[in-house]
Amino acid sequence: MLAPNNNLSTLPESISKLSKLEKLTLNYNKLTKLPESIGDLKSLQFLWLPGNQLSNLPESIGNLKSLKRLSLYNNNLETLPKSIGNLTSLQRLDIDNNELTKLPDTIIKLPSLKKLSLSNNWFDSNSISIVKQLQKKMFIFLVYINEVNFTIIGL
Repeated sequence: MLAPNNNLSTLPESISKLSKLEKLTLNYNKLTKLPESIGDLKSLQFLWLPGNQLSNLPESIGNLKSLKRLSLYNNNLETLPKSIGNLTSLQRLDIDNNELTKLPDTIIKLPSLKKLSLSNNWFDSNSISIVKQLQKKMFIFLVYINEVNFTIIGL
């Protein structure tokens, strides 16, 4: 489903009825939150939400076991739910340009993650430690965290 640049401010709970949906593109709208029912989209593989006004994600996001790519850059995310560690198929996570200060330690449990992009956030020292651990096990990795003079580039 494609609905970019439509000034959407909410998604209905009934989105869960789209049980066969594999791709959801809602970039550059005005979404401030996602419904809990987003976690019922068991077939969803690609979720593009850049350029919205999201400050957090529902815990139910961790139910998206088929999700391969999650793009959340250019939002207002302050936290990521611990359930993000349940996304066993996730290969790419884009969380650049948000207001994140912490990464949940469960992010280390993502077995399929190949690319993590998280520049322009303000991570604390514990999160920097998590990033260093992830760097050791990832094949493709790209991070720029200039705010704390920490840069890793890996391909």
